[in-house]
Amino acid sequence: ENTPLPTMKNIQRAIIDKSVSNMQDFIESKNLGESVKVVVQDKGVALSISAPVLFQNSEAEMEPSVYPLLEEVFKIAQGWPNVIRVEGHTDDTRIAGGEFETNWDLSFARALSVVQFAIDYSKIHPSRLAPVAYGQHRPIADNATAEGKAKNRRIELFMEYKKETEDPFK
Repeated sequence: ENTPLPTMKNIQRAIIDKSVSNMQDFIESKNLGESVKVVVQDKGVALSISAPVLFQNSEAEMEPSVYPLLEEVFKIAQGWPNVIRVEGHTDDTRIAGGEFETNWDLSFARALSVVQFAIDYSKIHPSRLAPVAYGQHRPIADNATAEGKAKNRRIELFMEYKKETEDPFK
């Protein structure tokens, strides 16, 4: 009986699936299942991390307790040639005083903080990282409730399988 040889695409997908499985095991072992969600799609892997796991309220400096999680995430991404989009999201609560003037400012500073971690600790080249700020403009829950606001405060990472199209300006 002829068994088909595995294709490069299938081998790569198997490696990615194993890496994602390891990340999910890590998330469960740290009891972060409620705060960290991983979704494997045809286009790539999406990861959503609740802001309170990463940051103090209205702050952009990361909590050291989240470093092992991010190390695991970026270890997976190291071998991929693709751009990793790091999106910052907030709730719609107005910022009163402090370091940031708007939720956009805060969401960008948080995304940039995660990107800087990736550069410093996982040696992912800066050209592969894209910090994006959405502020309160892409909620996933109703901002009318405390629970909804909590869900909207998050960082999302997107690691696509396929290399993005070439820069049309090159």
